[in-house]
Amino acid sequence: MTMENDDGSHSGRNSPEYQEFLGQRALLVDDNEINLKVLEVRLKKKGFKTTITTSPKEALDLLESRTFDLVLLDLVMPEITGLEILDFVRKKHSAIELPVIMTTAQLESSNIISAFDKGANDYITKPIDFKVTWARIRTHLTIKKLNEDLEKKRQDSVEHARMGTLVDMAGSVAHEINNPLTIILGWVQLLNNSVQKGSPKEKILVGLDNIFQSVLRVESVVRGLSAFAKEGGGEEVQDLSIQNVLQTTLSICQTTLSDMGISFVSEDFKSDVVIKGREGMFIQVFFNLIKNSMEAIKNLEERWIKINFEINNKELRIFFTDSGDGIPAEIQSKIMIPFFTTHEMEKGEAAIGLGLSVCKGIIEEHGGAFSLNPEAKNTQFIISLEISS
Repeated sequence: MTMENDDGSHSGRNSPEYQEFLGQRALLVDDNEINLKVLEVRLKKKGFKTTITTSPKEALDLLESRTFDLVLLDLVMPEITGLEILDFVRKKHSAIELPVIMTTAQLESSNIISAFDKGANDYITKPIDFKVTWARIRTHLTIKKLNEDLEKKRQDSVEHARMGTLVDMAGSVAHEINNPLTIILGWVQLLNNSVQKGSPKEKILVGLDNIFQSVLRVESVVRGLSAFAKEGGGEEVQDLSIQNVLQTTLSICQTTLSDMGISFVSEDFKSDVVIKGREGMFIQVFFNLIKNSMEAIKNLEERWIKINFEINNKELRIFFTDSGDGIPAEIQSKIMIPFFTTHEMEKGEAAIGLGLSVCKGIIEEHGGAFSLNPEAKNTQFIISLEISS
């Protein structure tokens, strides 16, 4: 049975509202036990799991040891104030992650402003009007849920893109490894014949050196793929040389670039300049950019990719340019959107999609910026990163 409450909503375990908030965990903190009991009863009718306390110290312990979806926090309490508890909460959780609604009988604007300055989501006045209280709780929890849904979609998009990149990279790796393996097999056969025929030592040493160089080539490609596979939580942040990361990425793509007649020019760069980051993620950024460029310029007469560097104080800027004519103005604002494609573009569709949105996400995750340069004559993307001290 469903009954209408005095707040205009409907109660009952089968009501949509009950099901929507079923299991939400609320912490209620107030030095007035009567206020707590009233709120607890009303919220339990909405499907909430409530924890109540009149002790500010216990509230801090609960916030340290348990997980909550909502906090209703009295502004004025003995020993420890609500603002001090709010400070503690915001050091661990953002306003989106854990909504905090202050309750107060004091209407001085300075107290309310202080609460907002410290990260409160909202406030309600005492005596508590549950209609107003419930409207505000529902609003902030709905915003929290929408944000969680958006974050999940973003993570799904990145994972989808990563799998697509992994497929592309696997093809490139197979192509890159095939050439040195063919060289190794050829020289092994030649050396075998040379030894049987008693060929000069110098000729045998040349063969061994060629085999050694080819093995190094395979090792470089495998190392790049291994670093890529450790992307995300499995790889620690470390000091990185962008030049080394770029060379590792090139080892995965070089044969394909050569086969497509694309020249790759990278400006000499100071090897002692390092950034903080995850190697696999930066390999993915460069791989995505190179792959996008290859697709975009493969049918052009002039085919080249260039990388230039610029240092300004503690900022490193990387300019990634190809011989393409640039991105049409009408779609420049859309190219970073996951899954953006257009069937009206012959060259652009292959070059624009998840790859760029993933690049943007990775660079921003490392505290940098990723953007298209709309003023460049050719297609140019700019990566800005902080140099590690």
